[in-house]
Amino acid sequence: MFLRKSILLLISVILFFIFAYLFWGYSIDDAFITFRYAENLADGYGLVFNPGGEPVEGYSNFLW
Repeated sequence: MFLRKSILLLISVILFFIFAYLFWGYSIDDAFITFRYAENLADGYGLVFNPGGEPVEGYSNFLW
């Protein structure tokens, strides 16, 4: 029973690191985009990625 739990734990840890390696960059990019839009909205530029640009829906999660 102990061996079975140890193997299951090892497989879970390995899978976690594989998925973290594969998907880590996407959450950072999404956070940057969201915070950039929020900063421009707070500064009075509206929902734009770059001040002076057209307002488009370029954020993926408005409530993040």
